[in-house]
Amino acid sequence: MSASPTLTNPPGTTPSRTARTARWMGRASLGLATLAATALVPVAPATAAVATPGVHENGTSALVLSGGWKTTKTTTASGGTFSTLVGKSGYASLTFKATGVSWVSRPGPQNGVAQVYLDGKLVKTLDLYKKKTEFKKTVWSVKGLSDGTHTVKVVRTGKKNSAAGGSNLVVDAFRVLDVSAPSAPTGVSAVKNRTGYTLSWSRPGASDLLGYRVYRKVGSGATTQVAWLPAGTTTFADVGLANSTRYVYWVRSMDKAGNVSGNSSTVTATTGAATSYNDVRASSCPGATVNVSTWKQLQSAVGNARAGTVIKMAPGTYSVPWGMAVKASGTASNPVWICGPRSAVLSGPGVSGNGGFRVDGSSYLRIAGMTVRNSQKGISVLNSDHVVVSDVLVEHIGQEAIHLKNNTTDSVVVGNTIRDTGLQTTTYGEGVYVGTAKPNWCKYNGCNPDASNRNAIVANHISRTSSEPIDLKEGAVDGTVWGNTLDGGSMKVGETLISVQTNNWVVAHNTGKNAKEDGIQVWQAYDVWGRNNTLYANKFTSGIPGYGVRVAYVNIGNVVGCDTVVPSGADGISNKSCQK
Repeated sequence: MSASPTLTNPPGTTPSRTARTARWMGRASLGLATLAATALVPVAPATAAVATPGVHENGTSALVLSGGWKTTKTTTASGGTFSTLVGKSGYASLTFKATGVSWVSRPGPQNGVAQVYLDGKLVKTLDLYKKKTEFKKTVWSVKGLSDGTHTVKVVRTGKKNSAAGGSNLVVDAFRVLDVSAPSAPTGVSAVKNRTGYTLSWSRPGASDLLGYRVYRKVGSGATTQVAWLPAGTTTFADVGLANSTRYVYWVRSMDKAGNVSGNSSTVTATTGAATSYNDVRASSCPGATVNVSTWKQLQSAVGNARAGTVIKMAPGTYSVPWGMAVKASGTASNPVWICGPRSAVLSGPGVSGNGGFRVDGSSYLRIAGMTVRNSQKGISVLNSDHVVVSDVLVEHIGQEAIHLKNNTTDSVVVGNTIRDTGLQTTTYGEGVYVGTAKPNWCKYNGCNPDASNRNAIVANHISRTSSEPIDLKEGAVDGTVWGNTLDGGSMKVGETLISVQTNNWVVAHNTGKNAKEDGIQVWQAYDVWGRNNTLYANKFTSGIPGYGVRVAYVNIGNVVGCDTVVPSGADGISNKSCQK
């Protein structure tokens, strides 16, 4: 059995039997199972230290207890102890320098009515009775005081609720709020990324740093907080910025008490002009150096092409019994052109037969304007660089319409109209396909990733595809999907208009409708893929039951813009947090 508590009374007093009994019964209401020891201590009013921000427990020099107080040790108290005023009168006070303070108590069945004074003025009367004891309870708090020295005093009134078994006053702790702001971040800088700027800065020395607020001002316009970042993050990628626009950035620090620093130094960044593809469009095809009107003439002209050759197809049907193989290289200033009007039709032997253009080992080649139809594949580009396919109508195709693969780099698919794909094999009926799926790397790419990098898919109209309108495979990185118009209403395979299974792509300003699930899906099909993609300003008008952008599994470095537009009835912009 536990020993009885030792009761020591204030000097000059002798407790009555009734008073001793009341104090003992009050102890029982405190929760005997958690109590380690109690002691009644006389504390005379004294001049205490000025409290600094933090938690001030029983026994600290800043806390003054006046009257007959009993200290109880228990694991349910803040700091392991609390104090109970069991004398007929008394108070607890704390002088502090801060803009706020709170009183932590233990409302319970033996507690009475208390008064709270702030700087000598009564500000609150509290009934601390509760049928069941509440632990570590903030019963009163104040914020927004002047930044100076203040005194809070809590006083026992001797009054109580009619249901209360006593009129005790309990102090568990006082919390003084931190009012010292951390230093501002230093060394703020901006480095250009693909669609904006990446900011970085140095962490200030505050030990209680919580995080950062990042601010942006556009030109002479309004200021916007564009990010809140945790203390361990000292970089921020601001993406999807307008072209030819001046931006000003600065950063503020915040500590765990909510104090905010002043502004860091500012950094100014101006974006460049928009990329133009006008010089690679069909309308820019130069005057012919070779005119052709049959598929054999076309085949001969392609075989003899050199830098600067311009092959123009006359209107008519070019019925090819097998694919039109192209291996031709120009230079940056003198590319090879194969161009013709839509009425110049390269027609294959059927959707299960070889047909269309098969470009292999070419550089600085432009295919523009004509129609390609009635073949297993529309236009395939392999092992090539700086190839442009522009303003071509690709239709009635057995599998995918346009495929960039086998390490094809720095190429552009722009302004094409693609429709009616997957007529032979629905699972291969993509509109534009970039790269090679990992299970086929050994078959087609020497067991290495298909590094079809830095390719751009721009301003195409893609519809009536049996599979995804645009499919970006793991291994093909650093590309752009921009300003395309997509309709997935005929998809039999796939759930999304744009499938992103790779890294570092910018997918922006596309318009789409009619997907089985989401407008865009980013997949981590394999450990190191599906990362660091930027997806913003995409608009989905109808027929999107899921998200505008779904990032499956773990989100590593992918940024989804809050400017993504989804139709009513969709699940939302994204299953991940979006960025302004």
